Amino acid sequence: MVDNGHERRLQADLSHPTRLSIMATLRAANGHSLAFQTLRRLADVSESNLSKVVSKLEALGYISVVKAREDGRRYTTISMTTFGIESFDSHVSALIASIA
Repeated sequence: MVDNGHERRLQADLSHPTRLSIMATLRAANGHSLAFQTLRRLADVSESNLSKVVSKLEALGYISVVKAREDGRRYTTISMTTFGIESFDSHVSALIASIA
């Protein structure tokens, strides 16, 4: 199947409900980074669960994680990579096609 020149395929790594939720939340940010705590609140997951999912998605290349310090405080921001955006969009297109 081809959709606007991109193959529509289900991504097994994105089929897990929490991973899909995290990716959908990041995709809704339209290319902007989200703070770890903001992502946790929006995706409605625990800190430990989010930490595990973020580590997995980062290892798979779907997201980028930046840890920094500002005014003595540590913070973490998370954003989707180009690969993550393309994979997520392909996954969603394949899901829609499978129920259409």
